[in-house]
Order: sequence, then C-alpha cells, then structure tokens
Amino acid sequence: MVPVAPMQIDITELGDQRITLTAPLSQHVNDKGNAFGGSLSSIMTLACWGLMTAVTRESGLQCDVYVGEITTKYLKKIEEDLVIQAWFVEPEELSAFIEQLKAKGKARMAMQAQTTLSDGTAASTLTGKFVAFVKP
Repeated sequence: MVPVAPMQIDITELGDQRITLTAPLSQHVNDKGNAFGGSLSSIMTLACWGLMTAVTRESGLQCDVYVGEITTKYLKKIEEDLVIQAWFVEPEELSAFIEQLKAKGKARMAMQAQTTLSDGTAASTLTGKFVAFVKP
C-alpha cells in the first residue's frame, strides 16, 4: 500500500457522486515554495480511486480499482492548502457501470478531479478512466 499518511489527506465530503479531499500545503511544497505537481497528481488520482472504491462498496461489491489512463494539467501555482474534488464525468451512467460490474466482473468509467483555489478557480485538473474488477 502506498504510504499516504505523511501526506495528511482528509476526506471532508463523500457522496455517491463526489468526494472532496483536503491536505495542508506544508506537506506538499516544492523547491519554489508552492504545491508540488507530483503531490497534486497523486492526490487527484487518490480522490478518483477513493470515490470509485466507495461507490462499488456501497453497491455491495468488493473491487480492485485501477487507473486506466489519466491526463493531468497544471494551470496555476498553488500557495495555499489543497482542496481537491473528484467526480464521475457521466454520473447518469453509474447504474450501468454497477450492472456491468455485476454481470462481467469488470467495468470502467470516466472520472475527473480538480484542485480548486480559495477564489473558486481551478489550479490543476485530472481526467481519466478508472477500471474496477470484482474480487473473486
């Protein structure tokens, strides 16, 4: 398991279609004094993974969740604590995703995550496909 405890990530919201994570900037500072891109990518990936894992568990399924593919964009430097949200790109497809998992044992879904600044603007984004496999 990846050692995430030193990252000091907190789940501040978890719903059936969205998750919000926070982390102190002090744990994710680069040599320039702002948020380290590797941390941003990692936390956005964890947010998507966490939401998909929670949704599959809520549906009564025990699954392994993997990154299929991701694209990360860094839009602005971050000099404040991190607030990251993740969600399903097409939440109306969630029922079909769960049904496919039950029928075929695997399914994938497009997800998106964003690091948002206190003024409401996006500082970094992640888009990608995440894949769930039902555990035997």
